[in-house]
Parts: sequence; structure tokens; C-alpha cells
Amino acid sequence: MDIKVMAEVYRLGITIGFFTIKDVIDWAEDIIEKLEHPLVELINISLSSKAKPIDICSLLHSLYRSPYNDSPFQILLGMLSSEYTSSKNQGEVASMLFRLIDFILLEERPAFSRCLLFSRAKNIR
Repeated sequence: MDIKVMAEVYRLGITIGFFTIKDVIDWAEDIIEKLEHPLVELINISLSSKAKPIDICSLLHSLYRSPYNDSPFQILLGMLSSEYTSSKNQGEVASMLFRLIDFILLEERPAFSRCLLFSRAKNIR
């Protein structure tokens, strides 16, 4: 899987509470071990155990730096779906999904925003 896309998955996931700082650090350390020349951003993430979630999100965002791509959302939605079907805490997973929708709308992601607004409008009728 592309490191940049996964960085965005982790950024979105930590924003909605799906991932913890430890999860992100473990991911970064795993990638660092596999690369001959790891990216500086990954090293910074791996050294951020005392950082706040917002700081980790900033580091992940600096790693992603890509034009809009809906792959991270699709990957995270798949993870949320798996968690929903295997978890006894489905209410928390549903809350994460709503936080993701709000986050997408705040970031003004073009394709997702239009789809979400359209589907909400259809449900109001």
C-alpha cells in the first residue's frame, strides 16, 4: 500500500478517534524498518509519543501532500465497516462515521461533499 495514502488514512482515523497515537507510531516504525532510506516525516512521527493528536495529524498531512484522492476515505470506510460488523460497540463506530462525514464536509472534499449533501437532501424529503 502507498505510504502517502496510508498516512492520510491514519490522519483521518486519528481525527475521528479510530486510531490512537500509538497506532500511528507503530505504523510509522513498521514502515521505517522496511525502508532502506525512510522519509524524515516518518521518523518525526515515530518520535512523537508525547505529541498531541493535532500535531500527529499535521505530521501525517505533511507526508500525504497529494491532490484530492478518495482512496484514503474508501480504505477507512472499509476499516470502519469491518469494525462495525465485528464490534460490540457499534454505537461508537457509528459516531466515528458521523465524525468522518463532518470532517469531510469541513475540508470541502469536492466529490464526497456533493455525494453526502445529496444523500442527506434525499433523506429529508
